[in-house]
Amino acid sequence: MLRCRFPIERMLRRLEEYSPSGWGSLPQPHPNHCYLPSSSGGTQPSFSPPTNRNGATGMSKHAITTDTKMGESIGFWKGCRPASVGCATCYSIVIQMPGYGYKHPTQVTVNKDYDKPRRFKTPSMVFVCPWSDFFLDDPVPNANRDEAWSIMRKYSQHIFWITTKREKNIAKMLPRDWPLPNVWLGVSTENQHWADKRMDALRQIPIHPDALRFVCAEPLLGPITFSGPSDLKDFGWVISGGERGNRKHPPRLDPQLDQWFLNLAAQCTNASVPFHLMQRGGISKCKCHASYGCRAIPPGPNGQTFEEFPPQVQIASP
Repeated sequence: MLRCRFPIERMLRRLEEYSPSGWGSLPQPHPNHCYLPSSSGGTQPSFSPPTNRNGATGMSKHAITTDTKMGESIGFWKGCRPASVGCATCYSIVIQMPGYGYKHPTQVTVNKDYDKPRRFKTPSMVFVCPWSDFFLDDPVPNANRDEAWSIMRKYSQHIFWITTKREKNIAKMLPRDWPLPNVWLGVSTENQHWADKRMDALRQIPIHPDALRFVCAEPLLGPITFSGPSDLKDFGWVISGGERGNRKHPPRLDPQLDQWFLNLAAQCTNASVPFHLMQRGGISKCKCHASYGCRAIPPGPNGQTFEEFPPQVQIASP
């Protein structure tokens, strides 16, 4: 079992079996442990604000107001194990859990505060299992998943959004009364290979007309073209971001990362799907670029900030 201070090289070796083409084509840690934007030129893709949305309808009963911090979260359990190459410097397992004193972040344990949504003062977006994978096949989640579904039913004023790298487990772990109107399902797609596999699998899962499917292209480790099995049809939101890390576990950040973000934004515009860039990646406390910081979001060609939400979500006024 991996320990909290495992070297990244050991994690990478454990993940090689999940990589279809090896590690040669993947971006490697920057030698200075920080993000250095590309100085190369080139034509940037055109971008204009989307005018329509697909993959979601209605939601008058579940329309919520939030700020750009993506709402609240609830962890029904914590602890996880690697599923694919995007897990190598997992922000939760490698950085957050050890930072909070958890010595064995790959050991799955249950959280006790299942009624946390009761304390949210207004209807909120609630990110499910930020320190684990809701569809992890493990005795602890398997014993508590039914209760987790009941909490989501009970607090139907909130939107619960679930991101998974375990697309093969979704169908067998859904509740009998699925689909639920206030639960969004998403898959994590770090590169083209996993976008094709996971988006195609999620498309086969029924979704409530008031809910939506979404894509979380984070950490983005390679360019993604939304076509064929990864077409954006039936998806209502795309989230992206770079890989985060620390100086002991540096992130893999390609010089073309900003261009990959812009390409995603342009594709979402063409498909009328909102695009939200969470963060650029890098090291949280690095100050090598005083003008904006390593993790600052790069602006679009016309100064866009790429913080779009589906129509069910209204942004709170400052």
